Amino acid sequence: MISAISRALRPRRRDDAGLGLPELLVTMALMSIVSLIVVTLFVSVSRAFNNDTTANDNTNSAAIGMNEISRVLRAGTEIRRSGEATNTPVFLVATHSSVTVHAYLDTESDDPQPVKINFTLNASNELVETRYAAVASSDPYWTFSTTAQSTRVIARNVSTSVATATATATPLFTYIDVNGDPMTPTGSAFTATERSSIAAVGVSIEVQANPDGLAKAVRIENTVGIPNLSFSRLGL
Repeated sequence: MISAISRALRPRRRDDAGLGLPELLVTMALMSIVSLIVVTLFVSVSRAFNNDTTANDNTNSAAIGMNEISRVLRAGTEIRRSGEATNTPVFLVATHSSVTVHAYLDTESDDPQPVKINFTLNASNELVETRYAAVASSDPYWTFSTTAQSTRVIARNVSTSVATATATATPLFTYIDVNGDPMTPTGSAFTATERSSIAAVGVSIEVQANPDGLAKAVRIENTVGIPNLSFSRLGL
């Protein structure tokens, strides 16, 4: 009887007493480590995704700009002038950051008309295309409106290359003569005679949409010939 009462009064063992302070501290430390790993992994994946997206944007922007410039330059054509022995050159402006050409482009087959097109890299590092409509002055001779027919940005975030002690500058436009030699103006700009000798244009577009430079810039280069020159100079 006494032993039964003793067993009844004896404190029962509790299996659900919970964690002690040491166990709690160890658990918190492990949770912190796991949380840090998860956050670090998430940030790394997000950064890699953003860099890939930026690289794709750079590639697309550079490719679109290059395709449009190449399409226009290949259609470059001299313009006949009434009463003049020489034609107006294909190139009206030819600098490292700007080019203006005449071209028969996006015109109607039954009434072909040239268009004057300018490509310029503006202060916001945007490559801008501006078109000017033709005005028939004495058919088939043409002049061009001084009011822009259309203006659009064909590439954004175009990088400008600056010469350094270890690298040379890579301009947006360079010019090549019929012999394949690079051309430089005799003065501050190409003369009309020198512009008439331009047979091809080197185009180098570098796009960097990430201002921090975390994503690698994309550069596309191309050399575009002017196939219509041979026909116009032969009077065909």
